[in-house]
Amino acid sequence: MAAAEPTTNNGDRTRLGDFFEALVALSRQTYAAANDAQVSHFRDHDGRHEIDFIIHRGHTEAVGFEVKLKSSITDRDVRHLLWLNESLPDQIADLVIIDTGAHAYRRQDGVAVIPLTLLTA
Repeated sequence: MAAAEPTTNNGDRTRLGDFFEALVALSRQTYAAANDAQVSHFRDHDGRHEIDFIIHRGHTEAVGFEVKLKSSITDRDVRHLLWLNESLPDQIADLVIIDTGAHAYRRQDGVAVIPLTLLTA
């Protein structure tokens, strides 16, 4: 059973989303440091594309991460990751969304969806 979506007003939801993303950032940074990898963020000059986290080792292999404070992932949620993969097809090893759901799975488009609770278990 999927986790219930938080019931808050938009301002509270934005703050809760920021906290959730910060928690994910902390865990990504910890795992990256343990594996001699770096964590970066990407936003293009006009703001059309943004990737929450890119973990990379050197210049040849990277994993793109998006963070969503929701338990049901849609095509809209993965659009920036798919754009990243199309833009750098030889450099992207995997695409991942971290969410609040209960189960990990891989979408038909190849994006892995992983609940934060599974990463911290």
